[in-house]
This record gives sequence, C-alpha cells and structure tokens, in this order.
Amino acid sequence: MGNQFDVKIGFVSACNLPVGDFFHGDSDPYIIARIQNNDDDSLIYRTDTVHNTTEPTWDNDWWHVAGVRSGARLELKLEDEDPDKHTDDKLGEGEYMLDDLGALVDGGEKEIEVHIHKRKSNPRILLGTALLGMMHPKRAQAHAMVKLRITITKSEKSPGRLLLLGPRKYSIHRSPLVGRMAGTTDTDDAPAFLAFRLQLLDVPQDLQFEYTMKRPEIVSMFADNIKGRLIRRAVKSQHDTIYGYDRKTIYGRIEREQMAAVLLEMTDCVEDREDRTKDKLFTYAITLDGVLHFTETGSQYLIDHLSKHSMHANAAPVVVCSGEFFIRRRGSEDGEDDNSMTNGRDDSEVDVIPEVEEAVMENADKVQRSQEAKKHGEEGNIDWSKHERKDHHQSSLKPKINLSKYILVIDNDSGTYMPSADRLPDFQKFLEHNLPGLEVRALSRDDEKLKKWKEEHNERKEEVEPVGLASSGSSSSASSVSSVDREEVDGGKGWVDEWDERDGSAVQVIAVYQVMFIVSRTQRLYAEYNQMTK
Repeated sequence: MGNQFDVKIGFVSACNLPVGDFFHGDSDPYIIARIQNNDDDSLIYRTDTVHNTTEPTWDNDWWHVAGVRSGARLELKLEDEDPDKHTDDKLGEGEYMLDDLGALVDGGEKEIEVHIHKRKSNPRILLGTALLGMMHPKRAQAHAMVKLRITITKSEKSPGRLLLLGPRKYSIHRSPLVGRMAGTTDTDDAPAFLAFRLQLLDVPQDLQFEYTMKRPEIVSMFADNIKGRLIRRAVKSQHDTIYGYDRKTIYGRIEREQMAAVLLEMTDCVEDREDRTKDKLFTYAITLDGVLHFTETGSQYLIDHLSKHSMHANAAPVVVCSGEFFIRRRGSEDGEDDNSMTNGRDDSEVDVIPEVEEAVMENADKVQRSQEAKKHGEEGNIDWSKHERKDHHQSSLKPKINLSKYILVIDNDSGTYMPSADRLPDFQKFLEHNLPGLEVRALSRDDEKLKKWKEEHNERKEEVEPVGLASSGSSSSASSVSSVDREEVDGGKGWVDEWDERDGSAVQVIAVYQVMFIVSRTQRLYAEYNQMTK
C-alpha cells in the first residue's frame, strides 16, 4: 500500500482568469479540486465562490486530506457560477502531481502556482475573452494561474483510502423559484425553499448502502439504458435546482463542538414562538463523502416530491444512510425522556452561529407573513408584531443553545436505499461522534416508539396552519403526494413506478425543469435589461 500522507491545501488566489460575463467583463469563479490516488480512490472539494472578478482571492479556504500517496494527482477545475443554467461554464483547468511527498514531510508550508489552461474553457467564454483581449492585448497574453499553499505531514493513521480531515463546512441553499412553484408570492419578501448541507467527518468505510434490488422500479432507475438515464437526469436536475449555488448561498466553517448547534439552528427548533409550527420532519441522505443533505418534508408540502432520497443523493447508487429525522424536545408529554443521558455531558451549552440562525429565522418569518397575508387577503389587516421573533443579537450576551434539551431522532425510512436496521447502532455512533453534546437515537422505521412519536408529531402539526412553503391548498392533493412517499417505503407503488403510466412523464419532468431554468434565466436577463435602460 505504501506510505500515506496528510496533505493540507490552502487556496490563496487566482489571476488572469477568462471572462464568464462578457457584458460586465468579469466572472464568478470557484475551484473544484480533486485528489486522486487511482481511478477508484478520489476526493472532491469545492471552494466558496468569489463574485465579480477575474482575480479572486480566497480567505482561509483550505482542504485537509489523509491517505494521500506519492504520485497522486491534484486536479483543479475553475468554473463560473451561473445559477440560471443547468451547468456552470468552465473557465479552465490544470493539475499538479504530488510526487515524492516523503521528502516534503514536516518541511513547512510550500507555496506553488498551478498553470490553468484556458483552451479548456467553454467555447462561449473563449470567444468572449478573445474579444475583450483585442481591447486589452496584455491581458490576453497573460497566463491564468492558481496559487496554493501546501503542507505535508505523515499520516498518523493509514486509512487505506483518501479520507477527509477537514474542514467541517455547512451551506444553506435558497431556491426562490421552487418557492414560487410552491405557491409563495413573487416578491423580494417572498420566502425561499431552503436546503442544507452539513459536512460530517470520519465516515466508517463499511457503512454504506446501495440502492435496493428488491424493487424493479428502483433497479430501472439506476439501469444503464435510456429510461434509467432519463430518470437520473431528472433527479439530478432536481438536485441542482435545490442545492444550487448563487449569491444568496450561505457558507461557513465550524469546529466539531459547534456541529450540533448548527444542526439545531438549521431545523429551526430552538426558539419558541407561539404561532409557528415547532415540529418539523426532514428527509435526508448522507453521501459517501460524508455530506448530510436534507430539507423539510411532510404532508403539508405540495412539493413533497422534492424530498426524495435519490434527489438528496444526486442519484448516487450508494449512500452512507438515508431516511427521515426530527428533533424531539426533552421532557415530552410521557416524561420518558426526562432522565435520558445526553451525548457527552448533562448540560451542554454552545454558542449560536449567527449566520445560520438569521438565515433560517428570516425565511421562517417570511413564510409566516406570506401565509398570513393569504389568509387575511391583504397585509394591512395583519398585526405583524405578534409574529416578530426576539432579536438575540441585540443583547450584549452571546446567545447559546442548551443541547441537553433536544434529542435527534433519525431513522432508515428510505424506499430507495433501504438501509439495514442492523447497522443503525454503528450509524448512531457515527452521528454521536460528529454531534458532541446532542443525544442521538437511530431507530428502525418499524420501531413502535418511532411510529408513536411520528404520529404525535403529525398531530401537533395539524393543530396549526402549516408553515411550510406550500401549505395544502387542497388537502387531497397534499395527501396524495404524501401517500407516494409512504408507499415508497411500504413497498407499494411509488413515484418511479408511475413513470410508465404517465405517457412519457420522464421526458415531461425533464421538460419541466428545463422550463424552470429558462424562466429563471429570462427573468434575470429582463431585469438586467431594465437596469441598463434606466
């Protein structure tokens, strides 16, 4: 197997990049980096996006990988972020060979420059850059470069494969277009559909589940034929729409001790407010790179089909685990949870991450206002004061979350991957390691206690007007969507089964997402045109 090394890469800057936006003469660049030991052993990292520049600098953006062998290849792809397109435009790519790493061990930080080949850019970008180069010849002749700082140390462990050591990143993705499809108003104050990513570390090598072979419709989804490719393309279009990056995407890096607090803030379960729905159910999938993907789901969503596990996993054939989860408050009605032990200590208080809290709270307030406006007909008749949350950040004391008040209840309720209940104890240990201070209960979807808690969960949600992006305009349509979710797990006919019964609906779904992107892009171009003609 040979010696293995820990490689820490700091992304510093880039220069002389091609122009992605011809009319503004700049780009919105980011780097997709890949370390590859061999064809079957690679890891990918995405930097944050730097907007409106061809000379980006990254502030403390680093990547730490264990298990790197001498001769591994570091590939860099620079792309121009464009949320209105299916794929971002390529600005160029380059590579650097990580040779003779043993000689560099403990040699301190080494600064390198990687040449970026512009000729591998998107043809449209090449043309635009060439036209601008006619006006600025010196710029056209300059080479595109990426500056990195690399530190090499000997791996304390020999993982046998590439293993992510850091950073622990999170991101919050806002989808206003999906929010409008879900029934919200098309204004700046309209709420967005939120999707969340949270990077987990130290994924057990043997903790993974392939798509189920027990259901023919799932097998056909991953088949290497036209139908399978069409379905996967539609699913990936969903994923790109929900988890796409744009200027409103929120990034962050956190320490291990902050992971549980960030998860609780993302689920919006921390702050008590009388008029909001406190019980939210989330659908999740953890991909092999350790990223937890999740969004809210439930019977009140007309867009419940967006919460399919294959969508969260971006149509990956194998995942670490998938299912549903919710946050349960300690001290429930039955009193059963009062004396339970927390994961780490009995009274765990950690600091709030303001960016996460503000993003989730702001969107929840917009949701509440939107639904109240619909209910009352006009905003002038609404007393907004009762919907305003307390502003913790005006206090001189930094707000904290008491982790001992909450329990993460997570299951394997997925009809696509059907994770085995036998591995749930290992899955629970993995989550406890990543979420110190928070009690975790990984339960089988057949567990009677879990079924009881979910029933209580649904009953409490029905007591108030749903606060989701799409409250059920008609209960029948909402329940029919929800029933597909339930049938997917119960072995009945799920959404994939119905593709054959809808006269080519696979193509129709793809067309819907094509239209979504076209509409979004047209709106953007129209807004830019109006701004230019003012």
